[in-house]
Amino acid sequence: AVSENGIAGIVAHMSTVEVRGSLIAGNKEGMQLVASQALVENTTFLGSAFHDLSLDQGSVARLRLSQQEGMRKFVDAASRVDVEGILAVAVTDAHGSPVAGAHVLVEDNANGTYRASAATGGEVFAPGLVLTERTFRLSGTTDFNPYGIIAEAHGLTAVGDAWVRGST
Repeated sequence: AVSENGIAGIVAHMSTVEVRGSLIAGNKEGMQLVASQALVENTTFLGSAFHDLSLDQGSVARLRLSQQEGMRKFVDAASRVDVEGILAVAVTDAHGSPVAGAHVLVEDNANGTYRASAATGGEVFAPGLVLTERTFRLSGTTDFNPYGIIAEAHGLTAVGDAWVRGST
């Protein structure tokens, strides 16, 4: 846990930071990034006096499966917060058996700006795909949901939609 610091729990200047499985609580600011990149995974922000996140000089905070409900401060227009989730796609036949060699394509329907693909081996699930649920900037929020899913195997195609939730 990173707690009860007078200025900020984590301060990064021209750095790359990874925080996993932590609690950032009771700080004046939870995390302050200047010209930095941060991956914050399975972490909870709690009770910051001013802001959970403060970003400047093109900083990017990627919150993957992390709870962050407090204020975000953007000092410049280039900085952003990406809220990410992990999507696992199950590919099965009519009897529920895994389909080996299925190709899965995932695209965001809302903006048409993101595309990812994966293939199943002998498993039911394609490997988990990290997808951006939404992005916060000084100018506003972009929501990338819903994502369209296309699964193809042995000449058959299935189509569906999925909503990604990154927890904030």
